[in-house]
Amino acid sequence: MTILKEIYNAFDPAPLPANSKLYVDCKAVRGGSDVLVELGKTIRFSEKPTCQLYTGHRGGGKSTELLRLKQDLENKGCTVVYFSAEDQDVNPEDVEYTDILLACTRHLLEQVKGGEPNTCVELVAGTGTGAGGCVADGCQLGGSEGGGWD
Repeated sequence: MTILKEIYNAFDPAPLPANSKLYVDCKAVRGGSDVLVELGKTIRFSEKPTCQLYTGHRGGGKSTELLRLKQDLENKGCTVVYFSAEDQDVNPEDVEYTDILLACTRHLLEQVKGGEPNTCVELVAGTGTGAGGCVADGCQLGGSEGGGWD
């Protein structure tokens, strides 16, 4: 491997896991804002569905911060559906808003189907912590009257 390739790969902008030792807190240079406080509070405290946009340059730590937010919300009892749209669902070179909505719906349904029965019932009813009415009333996900899943 050439030295140029080694340097290039040493600075791979891949997202870090939530509790990585490599994480550097950059909120001082980001204007003092903390995604765990700013977005986390908005998501947890809102009594109606919210839509948040978190943007930044490539390799700036967006995915890492969102993974930290995911872990923080889950620790506080929220159900979080996290996925990278570029992995399977969305072609970043040719994306429409419907592609993003379909990807979100697919991942939400996969997580609900694979989750605990009570969580699924709460999500469908819109009563789960952080559910915010994401799943429309009347969706049939395959539950039985006893709460078990086929």
